[in-house]
Amino acid sequence: MLLSRVNLQSRLRYRGDESLGSRISRARRTTGPALRGSTPIDAKAKLENSCAARLMIEILAQQSAYIVRLSNSTGYLKSWKCGLSPLDLLEEYKAICGHAEAFLSKVEPSAYNLAFAGFQFYRSIFPNREIRDFIHRTLDESVELPLIIVHSEQASIPWSFMYIDEPSTEKVDVSLFLGFNCIISCNIIDPEQASSPPSPYIHGNVEFLGGFCDTLRWARDFEIPVLKKFAEKTQTRAHFLDFPVLKPTDVGRASGQENKKARRALFDLAPKVVHLACHGSNHADLERNFIRLRTLYPLNSRSLNGGDNDKFKQNPLVFLNICEMGFIDPQKFSSIVRVFLHAGARTVIAPDCRVDDRSAAHFSLSFYKALLRGQPFMHALFGARLDALEQRNDFIGLAYCLYGQPHAAF
Repeated sequence: MLLSRVNLQSRLRYRGDESLGSRISRARRTTGPALRGSTPIDAKAKLENSCAARLMIEILAQQSAYIVRLSNSTGYLKSWKCGLSPLDLLEEYKAICGHAEAFLSKVEPSAYNLAFAGFQFYRSIFPNREIRDFIHRTLDESVELPLIIVHSEQASIPWSFMYIDEPSTEKVDVSLFLGFNCIISCNIIDPEQASSPPSPYIHGNVEFLGGFCDTLRWARDFEIPVLKKFAEKTQTRAHFLDFPVLKPTDVGRASGQENKKARRALFDLAPKVVHLACHGSNHADLERNFIRLRTLYPLNSRSLNGGDNDKFKQNPLVFLNICEMGFIDPQKFSSIVRVFLHAGARTVIAPDCRVDDRSAAHFSLSFYKALLRGQPFMHALFGARLDALEQRNDFIGLAYCLYGQPHAAF
């Protein structure tokens, strides 16, 4: 199985010069391994431009299926039933994430498997060919990098791994993954919380709160120390706070006193960025979801919810560099992501599937470098996705999803 990568550059940089159909045909005619060539226009130049929401997608639960509504800047366009039950959605989500993990690990047959699963999922959400053609034209005709904002009540969907054309068994063109064509921001609607979302802008100095797991070498010895040094170098705008060491009980369980210490760090210190790089577990049962910090301390939803006063004071950016933390069960609507959003996080970034420790560390640092240069969160995330692909031939950026305030920035 060959992966075609050269077309990604032309797709991102010359979107208006050639139709999507022509690029698809050209990708299929290409034979042999494709090499990434240099082009005169910087791919990230598009990120310097402000981008309006070209497409708005709403996923609404209705009895045993989901209703999808699609609109653009001109207003309402169309709605339809996608035909997926919550159980179907969960099974397809798991299947795509399984293929994604193999793909990110560079297992050879996994490229086609992921592309095929991504295309099937794409057709399940957008079953009408007319709608898919409209999306293609929107991606194709946009001068700036398009933005898709998703509003959902219950559904967690791996949007970036959607494949927007039927894949070839001979060659997979990675430029056809949706995550390489647009910025995607997900807004999880919480029916229990009627308050308006936080302001998109974080003002003043940037306080980082960094936590890691002692057994995660790349986080302990590279990711957190480099992030700390980076914050110190930009001390006029940022400084770094270490997450306290938490000690589990003799049987390896959480304790009330240590939970209070964790909540004080998160809420009383009022950080504007919370970065957690550690092991974790994400189950359908929210009570079994946890993050293992420092001495393998299990910080779960109950640990974080000590009362109404346990809310973020600065509505921070929360980066959960933890495997599978982006998953939200469509049947039970349970997720650590939702816990942080409910506590007042402005934006939460987390991967949908398992990610390699080293790749995850490099990816987060690319994100923060762009962030502290003044880019909005969603632009910085997309830029880090491009950096991973262009500099390390790493597709890890497709795994990360942004939830919450789509236009947040420092």
